[in-house]
Amino acid sequence: LDVDNTPILLKDIHPSGDSIPGKILGLQSMETERGLRFVFDADDGIHGRELWVSDGTASGTLMVGDIETGDGIDYTSEITEWMNGVVFTTNGQQGQRMWWTNGSVTTSIWQAPWLSSSASSDLMNQSASLSSLGQDMLLGDDDRLWFAAKEANIGLEVMQLDSDGTITMYDLHPFGDSSPSEAMRSNNGLVLVAGDGTGRQLAYLDGSGGVQWLTSMTKEGTTTPVTTMAPKLGLHQIGDTIIFDVVYRGADATLFSYSFATSNLVELSSTILAPGHSLESVTNGHTIWFDCVLASTGMELCQTDGTVEGTHLTIDLMQGISSSLPQALMYTDSTLYVLAEGIDETGTNSGHALWAIDNQVATVAFDPYSGIGNDSNAGTYGGLIASSTHVFFIADDGVHGHELHQYLLPSIQDQWVVWS
Repeated sequence: LDVDNTPILLKDIHPSGDSIPGKILGLQSMETERGLRFVFDADDGIHGRELWVSDGTASGTLMVGDIETGDGIDYTSEITEWMNGVVFTTNGQQGQRMWWTNGSVTTSIWQAPWLSSSASSDLMNQSASLSSLGQDMLLGDDDRLWFAAKEANIGLEVMQLDSDGTITMYDLHPFGDSSPSEAMRSNNGLVLVAGDGTGRQLAYLDGSGGVQWLTSMTKEGTTTPVTTMAPKLGLHQIGDTIIFDVVYRGADATLFSYSFATSNLVELSSTILAPGHSLESVTNGHTIWFDCVLASTGMELCQTDGTVEGTHLTIDLMQGISSSLPQALMYTDSTLYVLAEGIDETGTNSGHALWAIDNQVATVAFDPYSGIGNDSNAGTYGGLIASSTHVFFIADDGVHGHELHQYLLPSIQDQWVVWS
């Protein structure tokens, strides 16, 4: 935005076509020694799809490097913030490789600038036996980088790189690949989904080489281990409770919790199906909201606090079996916002509009294309983004096509502005 709050083109990355910024990795922020920077993938029409960095100016929007011949970033690429920069993976003629950048310096992770020359030399030697770097799992915390890699002797397993250059290998499945996937930081270590040789289970890694398998789940009424864990909702933690989805019966996932305090595994609801199937969940630290399917309501919004009693339908925006078809969720300003269809206070289907939900009471905050039979298709592109004062989303107001809209949060002032 310029000084008049008007959108302006930051940089035409691909002058003769579409650069499609963020197609694979999205738009990521990173705190660097030189301030806040944004990184994203883009195709300039010459170098293929590579990683770019921006400081918010045209001159400061640059490709971090032509790392691979053709597309360096593809559907296998991962990215995570770590050590005042980001770690990302590329896929090229030398397979999947892992890099670190702060926007000014870009280097192989094994030669990161904070490492001593001897540590870098040791890492280069150790990495010679590693391939498929970051495949399906890459996560940074304060001093450690967790990633999946295939090692010549132990297979596709979890690796831990400390900031001093020490690598720890976790052989979760001694007779094959554990193929780690979903992961989250927890209890000074890592909780993740991995294969134990029979199915997919939850494991805890303590950061010192120790492994504890948390679950040994089987399909309902059988001795067959579950094979699909955390497929959509993923892993979340409230207090000492891990919350995740599992295909436990039939073809649809349901919601489970695991307590570190008691080691109890509990199905939170047998009627809430496909939690988190279409949308990224949101949380305020005490409650998690997600899209769900119930036989009596269709696709709506549900919530959980990690207990059976606190796991239920949030609200039925399209009352009855008709689905509200939520497109995006966001929790901000002590309110849950959703782009979805619903029946408004006049009894009219709003089409896709911005709804505010507070204490399980829903109101239309902003309908860009009001009127009977009108639908703004809000959230078809771009989701919901919040600042300290506004919620932003893309919608069609019936005049300008799909454009960017902003809604001023009630704690500031009730008003809205349309950019076109």
